Amino acid sequence: MENNSKREHELEKTLNSLDDLQRVPGNPWLYTRLQERRKQAAQPRGFWKVPALQGLAFASLLLVNVFTVISGLKATNTHQDKLVQTVSEQFGLESSIQNVDLFNIPNAQ
Repeated sequence: MENNSKREHELEKTLNSLDDLQRVPGNPWLYTRLQERRKQAAQPRGFWKVPALQGLAFASLLLVNVFTVISGLKATNTHQDKLVQTVSEQFGLESSIQNVDLFNIPNAQ
């Protein structure tokens, strides 16, 4: 019982100390600091700040992509031509590579 009385006394003491607390005033410059930090975050930094370098990087990337696509198409045609030639030689067929379409072969009857 004495233990409960001590607890209640401590609880009352804690609650009474909260009644005496006053509101802490805010920092009057907080809003200004937040605005400045937001402005700095919005500005581009470093190497990519120069628009000419951005355009050069974009043009270089575009050129590399076009070269890759063209090289891939040439390699596919070369591979397809070699395949037609190999099949023609193995089966003893006389065929011109230009007249063969691997994806549209008519049914043999």
